[in-house]
Amino acid sequence: MTDVLAALEQHHDAPCAVCRLLEARSLRYLEGIARDGVNDIPLRQRLRSQGGYCARHAKLFAAQSLLLPTAILLKDMLDARLERVVSGTTKPIRCEACQLEADYLEQLTKHIRKHKQAAEA
Repeated sequence: MTDVLAALEQHHDAPCAVCRLLEARSLRYLEGIARDGVNDIPLRQRLRSQGGYCARHAKLFAAQSLLLPTAILLKDMLDARLERVVSGTTKPIRCEACQLEADYLEQLTKHIRKHKQAAEA
Protein backbone atom coordinates (compact mmCIF):
# COMPACT_ATOMS: atom_id res chain seq x y z
CA MET A 1 0.00 0.00 0.00
CA THR A 2 2.98 2.32 0.00
CA ASP A 3 2.33 2.73 -3.73
CA VAL A 4 -1.08 4.12 -2.80
CA LEU A 5 0.37 6.76 -0.53
CA ALA A 6 3.04 7.63 -3.09
CA ALA A 7 0.41 8.03 -5.78
CA LEU A 8 -1.71 10.22 -3.53
CA GLU A 9 1.28 12.46 -2.81
CA GLN A 10 2.50 12.49 -6.42
CA HIS A 11 -0.85 13.50 -7.88
CA HIS A 12 -1.96 16.01 -5.26
CA ASP A 13 -2.53 18.70 -7.89
CA ALA A 14 -4.20 16.39 -10.45
CA PRO A 15 -7.89 15.52 -10.50
CA CYS A 16 -8.87 13.15 -7.69
CA ALA A 17 -5.96 10.86 -6.78
CA VAL A 18 -8.29 8.19 -5.42
CA CYS A 19 -10.22 8.17 -8.68
CA ARG A 20 -6.94 7.82 -10.58
CA LEU A 21 -5.98 4.86 -8.40
CA LEU A 22 -9.36 3.20 -8.92
CA GLU A 23 -9.17 3.72 -12.66
CA ALA A 24 -5.63 2.31 -12.79
CA ARG A 25 -6.76 -0.75 -10.83
CA SER A 26 -9.75 -1.26 -13.15
CA LEU A 27 -7.61 -0.87 -16.26
CA ARG A 28 -5.11 -3.47 -14.99
CA TYR A 29 -8.00 -5.86 -14.30
CA LEU A 30 -9.59 -5.26 -17.72
CA GLU A 31 -6.24 -5.64 -19.49
CA GLY A 32 -5.75 -8.98 -17.75
CA ILE A 33 -9.21 -10.13 -18.79
CA ALA A 34 -8.58 -9.04 -22.39
CA ARG A 35 -5.25 -10.84 -22.40
CA ASP A 36 -6.22 -14.11 -20.70
CA GLY A 37 -10.00 -14.20 -20.34
CA VAL A 38 -10.89 -15.49 -23.78
CA ASN A 39 -9.38 -18.89 -22.89
CA ASP A 40 -10.81 -18.99 -19.36
CA ILE A 41 -14.17 -20.76 -19.77
CA PRO A 42 -15.27 -20.42 -16.10
CA LEU A 43 -14.53 -16.69 -16.26
CA ARG A 44 -16.53 -16.32 -19.46
CA GLN A 45 -19.45 -18.19 -17.90
CA ARG A 46 -19.29 -16.00 -14.78
CA LEU A 47 -19.24 -12.79 -16.85
CA ARG A 48 -22.20 -14.04 -18.91
CA SER A 49 -24.20 -14.94 -15.80
CA GLN A 50 -23.46 -11.55 -14.22
CA GLY A 51 -24.52 -9.69 -17.35
CA GLY A 52 -21.07 -8.46 -18.33
CA TYR A 53 -19.83 -5.00 -17.43
CA CYS A 54 -21.61 -1.74 -16.72
CA ALA A 55 -21.52 0.88 -19.50
CA ARG A 56 -18.44 2.64 -18.12
CA HIS A 57 -16.37 -0.52 -17.79
CA ALA A 58 -17.65 -1.98 -21.07
CA LYS A 59 -16.38 1.18 -22.80
CA LEU A 60 -12.97 0.87 -21.09
CA PHE A 61 -12.87 -2.82 -21.95
CA ALA A 62 -13.71 -2.17 -25.59
CA ALA A 63 -10.82 0.31 -25.78
CA GLN A 64 -8.27 -2.43 -25.05
CA SER A 65 -5.56 -2.90 -27.65
CA LEU A 66 -6.12 -6.66 -27.92
CA LEU A 67 -8.96 -6.44 -30.39
CA LEU A 68 -9.80 -10.08 -31.14
CA PRO A 69 -10.04 -11.43 -27.58
CA THR A 70 -11.85 -8.26 -26.47
CA ALA A 71 -14.36 -8.61 -29.32
CA ILE A 72 -14.95 -12.29 -28.51
CA LEU A 73 -15.58 -11.56 -24.83
CA LEU A 74 -17.83 -8.56 -25.54
CA LYS A 75 -19.84 -10.65 -28.02
CA ASP A 76 -20.24 -13.29 -25.32
CA MET A 77 -21.57 -10.70 -22.87
CA LEU A 78 -23.89 -9.09 -25.43
CA ASP A 79 -25.28 -12.48 -26.46
CA ALA A 80 -26.06 -13.18 -22.80
CA ARG A 81 -27.86 -9.84 -22.45
CA LEU A 82 -29.86 -10.46 -25.63
CA GLU A 83 -30.88 -13.89 -24.35
CA ARG A 84 -32.16 -12.23 -21.17
CA VAL A 85 -34.15 -9.67 -23.14
CA VAL A 86 -35.67 -12.32 -25.42
CA SER A 87 -36.56 -14.57 -22.50
CA GLY A 88 -38.05 -11.67 -20.55
CA THR A 89 -35.69 -11.98 -17.59
CA THR A 90 -34.28 -8.65 -16.58
CA LYS A 91 -31.60 -9.45 -14.08
CA PRO A 92 -29.48 -6.45 -13.06
CA ILE A 93 -25.85 -6.37 -14.17
CA ARG A 94 -23.32 -7.18 -11.47
CA CYS A 95 -20.25 -5.54 -12.92
CA GLU A 96 -17.16 -7.39 -11.72
CA ALA A 97 -14.98 -4.33 -12.36
CA CYS A 98 -17.26 -2.14 -10.19
CA GLN A 99 -17.02 -4.72 -7.41
CA LEU A 100 -13.24 -4.73 -7.75
CA GLU A 101 -13.23 -0.93 -7.40
CA ALA A 102 -15.50 -1.07 -4.35
CA ASP A 103 -13.28 -3.68 -2.68
CA TYR A 104 -10.15 -1.66 -3.45
CA LEU A 105 -11.73 1.53 -2.12
CA GLU A 106 -12.63 -0.29 1.09
CA GLN A 107 -9.03 -1.53 1.47
CA LEU A 108 -7.70 1.94 0.72
CA THR A 109 -10.02 3.51 3.30
CA LYS A 110 -8.92 1.02 5.98
CA HIS A 111 -5.27 1.66 5.13
CA ILE A 112 -5.65 5.44 5.34
CA ARG A 113 -7.53 5.17 8.66
CA LYS A 114 -4.80 2.91 10.04
CA HIS A 115 -2.05 5.39 9.10
CA LYS A 116 -4.06 8.32 10.40
CA GLN A 117 -4.55 6.60 13.77
CA ALA A 118 -0.86 5.73 13.92
CA ALA A 119 0.08 9.34 13.17
CA GLU A 120 -2.27 10.62 15.86
CA ALA A 121 -0.94 8.21 18.48
